[in-house]
Amino acid sequence: MSLAMKRSLSILALLCTLLIPSCKDKPTQPVHTVYVAGHELNGSGISIRGGYWKERAQVILSTNGFYASSIFLSDEDVYVCGKEVSPTGNFILKYWKNNTPVSLTNGQNDVDGGYIFVDGNNVYVAAGEFNGSVYVAKVWKNGVATDLTNGQNTAVVKGILVKGADVYVAGYEQGSTGFVAKYWKNGNEVLLSDGTSDGFATDITVAGSDVYVSGYQNINNKLTAVYWKNGNRIVLSSADFSFATSIFVANNTVYVSGSELTSTGTVAIYWQNGNAVRLSDALGDASATRIVVVGSDVYVAGYDGLPTNHIARYWKNGEAVALTDGTTNAFVFGLAVKSSMRPRGE
Repeated sequence: MSLAMKRSLSILALLCTLLIPSCKDKPTQPVHTVYVAGHELNGSGISIRGGYWKERAQVILSTNGFYASSIFLSDEDVYVCGKEVSPTGNFILKYWKNNTPVSLTNGQNDVDGGYIFVDGNNVYVAAGEFNGSVYVAKVWKNGVATDLTNGQNTAVVKGILVKGADVYVAGYEQGSTGFVAKYWKNGNEVLLSDGTSDGFATDITVAGSDVYVSGYQNINNKLTAVYWKNGNRIVLSSADFSFATSIFVANNTVYVSGSELTSTGTVAIYWQNGNAVRLSDALGDASATRIVVVGSDVYVAGYDGLPTNHIARYWKNGEAVALTDGTTNAFVFGLAVKSSMRPRGE
């Protein structure tokens, strides 16, 4: 082969390399997969299917009275936590890692709640356990329980977050004159209300050095959706009856899910920097129970009501996606969104 021919082939190969993109250079797009935890009830109010939905595909973890409260994604693992009826009639605190169940209590004492957070190899679960008189707020780390309250007054936990070395738990405790909204940081309580009127904390998140807690409080004899930023209360609703159920902060914007009573029913709603966004009509019993923001997309889990049964749903940017068809009474309380990158067109 002549030198000129070799040069021509080399130039042709170079042009092919430049003009024909490789698979690695193929444009990608973000893909979000939605996971929602909940349960379906029979006519007697007993859970007959507890687990989660991956998009619209249901994954049943238990048919034995499991009530799912929360879900957490860690790498490729799916954790779902809640409580399940035991042979004694008490609830067992339980979570599933993928399809493998892990029991944290044995049914000797009743439990309530079940909120999970996974940090590396450490699994944290917050719940209340009955001591014979009241429910004690506790955190289990890798199966070992630590009390948050002294067992003198009933306490309820509603959310858990691990940020670096700090463990935050949101909830409330019975005081001398009413329930007190509070959170615990590494076991130390931080009061959000003073107990002169009922206060309830329902979820917690941390953005930078700021601590945000969702909840509701009795204000002028009306249960009112609120959130606290570093202990300062922000009122979200003027309705006669409203709840805030979870909170998420992204790009200096505060998102709070909840529900609000109207003259014809209860609507699922979320607030974005205090501005209300309705997700359902006002013709039934509806609630938004969990909110997650990924990029510019707002995801909300919840349910709305038919004349007989609730339909489990999630909303993406206000568009509803039904998870059940109304033949059972269904509720969802946990939400997680997994982001991945895929080549465009796939």
